[in-house]
Amino acid sequence: MLDYFLIGSLSDPRYQPIVIASVSACLGLFGGYLAHQFYKKSQISLASALAIIFYVGGLVWVIRLVTILFYGVNFASRGGALNVISFVFLLIFDLLRYVFFTGLVISIAERKKEKFNQEFHDIKIEFAKKKAEQSELQLLSSLNALAKERDDEAGNRIVRTQNYVRALALRLRINGHYLDQLSDESIDLLVKATPLHDIGKIGIPDGILKKNGPLTDEESGPL
Repeated sequence: MLDYFLIGSLSDPRYQPIVIASVSACLGLFGGYLAHQFYKKSQISLASALAIIFYVGGLVWVIRLVTILFYGVNFASRGGALNVISFVFLLIFDLLRYVFFTGLVISIAERKKEKFNQEFHDIKIEFAKKKAEQSELQLLSSLNALAKERDDEAGNRIVRTQNYVRALALRLRINGHYLDQLSDESIDLLVKATPLHDIGKIGIPDGILKKNGPLTDEESGPL
């Protein structure tokens, strides 16, 4: 019986303006709250403006609800100054809501597009950087292999030199020198490049490089 009474009351034309105004006021205020919460997360100014429009539109519906309850304002078709004024305001705010909501959607889409383009650009830069680093390491490995081939101690001296370079670089950093230059990556690169200090051996003939006795004036001159 209670459900029948409520449904029957709401379907009564006398109560329909109250129901419409109440629901519209709640939706307007709730829409303003959602738009305001979105603005706090996104900091998009259009969201703040949309929240204000929702709030004001909801407030207009609240005022219309008050006029219905206490001043006998009824359906729009009944006319009257209050009806005309309230519906003019509601029409204006509906148009503003549409304009700002459309602008907000476009702004969100543009922001996502910019974010995607930036992430894609960063990925390309990171890929190019890693590719360049890989090429450098491959070049260093090839040159180091050539240098080790020309080393009389089968690479032992090169390994010791690399350990000396690492120890010196770490000591400098511990003592507070060249802190900007001596990162872990930079020290690793220095160690990997250490064998290149003997890269000139590659161009020296074995007859001169591995000669036991002293070099002649011709051999010690420019090659």
